[in-house]
Amino acid sequence: MSFRKTQHKGVSCFYSKTGTLMAEWVDVDSHRSVRESLTALGFKTKAEAIEWLKKKSEELRRAKLSRELGIQTAMPPAAANIEQTRQAQTLREVLSAYVKHYSTDRAQNLTQRQDERLKAFRDFATKLGFLDRPAGEFLPVFLTDFRDDLARLTKFLTKGKRKLKTSVSLSTGARNSYLSTTKAFCNWARQRGYLPFTGDDVADRLKNFRGERKLPTTLRVHELQSLIVSAVDNDLEMNHSSRRDKAAYGGDRPSRTATAAFEPLAPLVLILALTGMRRGEALHLRWENVDFERGIIEVKFDAESGWRVKTRHERRIPLEDSPALLALLRGLHASRGRSTYVVSGEDPKRPKNFRAAAWRRIARAAGSPAMTPKHLRATFASALAAADRAPHL
Repeated sequence: MSFRKTQHKGVSCFYSKTGTLMAEWVDVDSHRSVRESLTALGFKTKAEAIEWLKKKSEELRRAKLSRELGIQTAMPPAAANIEQTRQAQTLREVLSAYVKHYSTDRAQNLTQRQDERLKAFRDFATKLGFLDRPAGEFLPVFLTDFRDDLARLTKFLTKGKRKLKTSVSLSTGARNSYLSTTKAFCNWARQRGYLPFTGDDVADRLKNFRGERKLPTTLRVHELQSLIVSAVDNDLEMNHSSRRDKAAYGGDRPSRTATAAFEPLAPLVLILALTGMRRGEALHLRWENVDFERGIIEVKFDAESGWRVKTRHERRIPLEDSPALLALLRGLHASRGRSTYVVSGEDPKRPKNFRAAAWRRIARAAGSPAMTPKHLRATFASALAAADRAPHL
């Protein structure tokens, strides 16, 4: 919003996600957020709409002055009834309405997680005594107080055999998680007239906390080799049914009834190392998105499971620069069976379920217990940046 601090005070100008030029302000009488499309009025850029924005700002200033002097324009009866009904709802009821709205077309675990993240805001409202008061009385200045309160928030941990409780500060990521959920609630409530906020109030008063940025950790050659060997050993480990096949028990001959002890992890490790994909991208990679003829992998939205790429930007990965990746994919494709996904799981129609305990097991066996899939992405990016051209892995 480039014009927030210019002459047209009280009116925000911005582009929506669809590219529409919009203006937003708070109605003086109803205290509700109002939006209007400037594109529909014939304005293409913010500079073209500057005069219109100034007039609207002056109109709001005069209306506010008239209201302060007692010269008010009566609202229509129907609008007044709707406004009174919304303003009469308590903040607790508005929060419940938001959670119910959020649960539409979303999984139960996601709704539960969103509800839990609103706990910090509920506790703050309860401490101020606003949770059971009309939502219209919750002023924008309280959002600033909430952010300050969140900066001082701590949590309790138990340490040692005696399980002594100790208080530690929340991490920057946890604070920002609470902030993002509160932002989503406030924007939802102000657009429906429950809270007397504007978009600027929410954006300016609930700015994310800045923490120390950690540099990406890359793996050395021997660490990467150890991880791959550990993953292969994990896939080859078998459960020998000695009671059914006693001849194989304690001998060198493998059992005829032996089964795999663990789910395979080597394909996932190799794909992460050879493509630099995120863990979710590799797990949701479908065979229909691997084009051997064109020599590309398409990282895109998975309509079957509803999974989306983290950055919402789909991309392509070439196969010609990595003969090892091409050979790996051809081998997996030959033994895919009925699996829809490249990294197959128990259900051929669903993506593989990533188990953190299984990953920690191969990481410990490789001698690096703190190793995560993100380290493979950083290692690939480091190798790519150091190469004169795409690395031949």
